[in-house]
Amino acid sequence: KIRCLCCDVIRSQPSNRDEGKSYGAIQRGESDGFSRERFFELLRECAVEGFQLMVVDVTIQLSGSLTNYIAASDHFEIAYKLGAAESAYWSFGPSWLMGSMMFFKLLGASIIANGRYTFFRGFFYSVGILTLSLSIGAIVAAAMKKQYVAFEYGASACIYASQEKCASSYASIFQGSDDLSTLFEYFGPTVGLNLFFIFLRASLMTCHDFHYIAKTATASFFVVYLPALFLAKFVFKSAISYYVALYIPHFALIFVFGLRMKKHLHCMEEGIDGPWTPHTRKMSNVAGDENHQEVAELFGDKDEMEKPLL
Repeated sequence: KIRCLCCDVIRSQPSNRDEGKSYGAIQRGESDGFSRERFFELLRECAVEGFQLMVVDVTIQLSGSLTNYIAASDHFEIAYKLGAAESAYWSFGPSWLMGSMMFFKLLGASIIANGRYTFFRGFFYSVGILTLSLSIGAIVAAAMKKQYVAFEYGASACIYASQEKCASSYASIFQGSDDLSTLFEYFGPTVGLNLFFIFLRASLMTCHDFHYIAKTATASFFVVYLPALFLAKFVFKSAISYYVALYIPHFALIFVFGLRMKKHLHCMEEGIDGPWTPHTRKMSNVAGDENHQEVAELFGDKDEMEKPLL
């Protein structure tokens, strides 16, 4: 049921079926299609919102790149330990959650656009329970298999044991208070919390709160990440400190995003406007009665099928 806006623009131009309408009326979007002005307005909105989402991803990737490069500038063994933990990351939950998040964002946005706020709240809590289950599973699995996972993902470093001049590097990776197995004690909770970061970020995307996501992600980079990286570099100088610095912006954003999402759910319950409201009204005007009825029919809500557009 995806609409092709380009086809709508073409249909909005004068044609034989618009003989009864003036050219001015057609240009104002009163034809069967979609005005060119409205089309380019939507393109501008998509570009702005896309840039705001890109800011979030850039800050996340930048924190990861900076952490690894600066850690490697201290000792390559620290960078190796971080790399091992990052390699194991996708095997303990995130890969199972990403497909659900895509489904949640697409379907959740449609539910909100049709004003089905009660249905969305239930959908939100259901996906939250799924995220909680995966988070607990990641923490338990990582705790039970800590030694095995650490040595499995650090196995390539065993080559250092075969060369006498590399013995110190081997000892730094596998022995001592800052060895690989000690780092993996923090691995499970980090993965578990990061799943909630992914979930809450997707929830705010569904609510079209792109400006808030970009603003808080940028603030967390400067206010939370850089001080943590400074402490890891000049004070603690350990793999654990770098690993915590890498993910501490995510943990801060969990709290911030959670409060914001709580406010959005309250607004939906009370019928108060939110960042989704302008988009909902625009899409209601664009989609028309036919698409509104189709969405209502998709969710099986007979009462909703009888309601007028917002």
